[in-house]
Amino acid sequence: MEKAGGCMAVSGILVLLCSLYLASAPAVIWQMRIIWFVAVGVIFIMAPVDASSKKLDAKEKKVYGMRARVILVIECAIAGVFSVIGYSLIVNGIMVAHIVLASGLILGWIKNFFDKELDVTNYR
Repeated sequence: MEKAGGCMAVSGILVLLCSLYLASAPAVIWQMRIIWFVAVGVIFIMAPVDASSKKLDAKEKKVYGMRARVILVIECAIAGVFSVIGYSLIVNGIMVAHIVLASGLILGWIKNFFDKELDVTNYR
């Protein structure tokens, strides 16, 4: 997103929706975990995404992507340990953070796609 306000608004809405969903009933935890696993997959595949102000070259994408994947695996391991111990609040926080991050990556990818398409069509 171009402006920080728009990004904060989307993130805030996602956090609110995830929090309401998690607080509604313990039965939805499995659905939330499925969404979380999908979000982890999206992060693992898509990270990093270029910004319009900072294009990444191939080397930067490789290095940042590897760092993002290592951090993601560590966070998932921490979530697994806390899940076994019974600290569900921390696990839920990690899940919401990953869902928000995956949503941001998807939105960034969509924005980059349409920016490239508009650039191509404007030069014809």
